[in-house]
Amino acid sequence: MTPHLLNPVSQVSVLH
Repeated sequence: MTPHLLNPVSQVSVLH
């Protein structure tokens, strides 16, 4: 459980 807010790459993963 990593804060995607701190990890922009994680946000992109969620969008894709």
